[in-house]
Amino acid sequence: MKEGRDFAIVNKINNHFDDLNEDLKVINSFEDFVNNKERRRAILFDFLQIGELTNQLSKKFKTEFNNKNAFRLIAIRNRIVHGYSTIRDDIIYNTLKNQLSDFINELNCFARLYYSEQLQKLVGKKVKVIVDRPIGYIHESIKYQLNYGYIESITALDGEFQDVYILDIDEPLNEYTGIAIGIIRREEDIEDKLIVAKSKIDISNEEIERKVFFIEQYFKHHIER
Repeated sequence: MKEGRDFAIVNKINNHFDDLNEDLKVINSFEDFVNNKERRRAILFDFLQIGELTNQLSKKFKTEFNNKNAFRLIAIRNRIVHGYSTIRDDIIYNTLKNQLSDFINELNCFARLYYSEQLQKLVGKKVKVIVDRPIGYIHESIKYQLNYGYIESITALDGEFQDVYILDIDEPLNEYTGIAIGIIRREEDIEDKLIVAKSKIDISNEEIERKVFFIEQYFKHHIER
């Protein structure tokens, strides 16, 4: 499902934007941009990648986002790549300086809300979890008290497959199919976690907190059912 990969694409866009911004910091004027050939080349590479990745977002994502700067960016990228006409450096420079940051900010705000909605739609549904950190696994001195893995149907905002806690199995697993019963929303982090169990079990938020404490103690969060 292409829609499930949108958030990985947004993550890549942000990575190219960060690289572009580092190069743009030493460009103080339009003349600097035109005359610094090596820096201009690096900036244009990341700019074109941002345009290409924006174009790769699913039709549903782009339709709901409906940001005019996104379509402008794609249009400029297409003109440069396909040579429809000569693109003036002043147009590119103006886009970089005056429009790109606003586009990235709006994209990230929308992506966060859209991701939250897509994750909520999984609650109550059956999902297949691939376990990559079974009970007893030690990662960065943390011993896992639950089976922990991911689902491949959706990526998270960090660009990786969606992370999952499995609540109700007390032995190490390789994979698992269960019901998504809730979400741990991290309030100062982009990595929300899906909570999965064998059925819509009657378990309190307090019990969930106890089970995930070994990791979630380090993050401000709340549970959404």
